Amino acid sequence: MSTIHAAFLALIALACTGCVATGPQPSKAIVVADLLSGDFSSAEQATLDPEFRNVVLHARRIWAGPSHPSGTGDAVWLYVEQAMAEAQDKPYRQRVYRIVELGGVRAGTVRSEVFELRSPERFVNCWKDACAAIEAIGPDELIAREGCAIELTSDGATGGWTGSTNAQDCVSTLRGASWASSEVVLLPGVLETWDRGFDAAGQQVWGAVKGPYRFVRLDRVP
Repeated sequence: MSTIHAAFLALIALACTGCVATGPQPSKAIVVADLLSGDFSSAEQATLDPEFRNVVLHARRIWAGPSHPSGTGDAVWLYVEQAMAEAQDKPYRQRVYRIVELGGVRAGTVRSEVFELRSPERFVNCWKDACAAIEAIGPDELIAREGCAIELTSDGATGGWTGSTNAQDCVSTLRGASWASSEVVLLPGVLETWDRGFDAAGQQVWGAVKGPYRFVRLDRVP
């Protein structure tokens, strides 16, 4: 081996000192879905501020694997259920989210599309174990909440994601509202959501007034 060749190989070895081999990285949709999946509670916030209720939020991945082709590919599907802590058998919100990474000029953005369930009472507590009722249906049995998708962008400093609905696109008639807005901050172990409804004059008619609900993951490591 020539002296020049040996010196070249030594430089390569030095440059790679401390290098760690990495495999394929998960898609951004999976990263967001993993942060959102789990069991969360606003109990800590409710204890500190009585204007906030003690709410539990459960999110589970559904339709994964070859048995549900519609749930595979680039999109991740989640079943999400919210209820008052004292009435978990009577959830006030049941939704399905379709989480997908955007491309083109929106590359790096993750969209969470929102769907309602037909006859949602059939799926109460479907976050427990493997819920046969929800696994037996598919996306064609959902009702899309047009204009209510949340587009999330990464915050590299915190390892989290932030996003919101767009302007007044999310139509809502709940309690006299004309439209609704949702703002989300998703951090490792913490989910902050601020859902509000507004009437045609722009006056808030439902939702938290002071700020977002802060849900803490129940299985977080201290």
